[in-house]
Amino acid sequence: LCYYVYSIDSCGNYSPNSQTFCTIDLEADAGINKNYLYWTSFKAWQPDGYDIYAGNSFPLKRIGSTSDTSFVHDSLQCMDNLLIYQVNAYKSDSISGCNYSYSDTLSILCSEINLPNTFTPNDDKIHNIFIPVSYQNVVSIDFQIYNRWGQLISRSSDIDNLWDGKNIYNKRD
Repeated sequence: LCYYVYSIDSCGNYSPNSQTFCTIDLEADAGINKNYLYWTSFKAWQPDGYDIYAGNSFPLKRIGSTSDTSFVHDSLQCMDNLLIYQVNAYKSDSISGCNYSYSDTLSILCSEINLPNTFTPNDDKIHNIFIPVSYQNVVSIDFQIYNRWGQLISRSSDIDNLWDGKNIYNKRD
């Protein structure tokens, strides 16, 4: 999104157009234990760098700085299962002091796991292990399977190998 500003006074006189500004468009890909942020460069002036802010409520806290248009947030601390991000372009010089421009805000759920609704543990090498279809930002897992009588028959903390269809006590299907 790019924009400029002009005004009309009470006599109908137009002011000159301001400089054209283009906003910073922030996007992200959520990963496992890290989020990958990337954004469009700020066009109105050449920024000295970008500060990255994150948190679960405003005001957000500065978590890093870069001269690039990407950042990996790899020290996730999720509160309320949500992270809000914003990027700030900055320029410091002796003539104008400090200039800042902020991106839009972006929200990411901190953890997500999508499990299949079925699997076929029949040794045909297709869907033999019950594992998540996708997951992101999962730090640990305690996966438990109970039979219809409420007895624990499987338990795993390995997200890539949750259940092979066997009872952990007698190893039977």
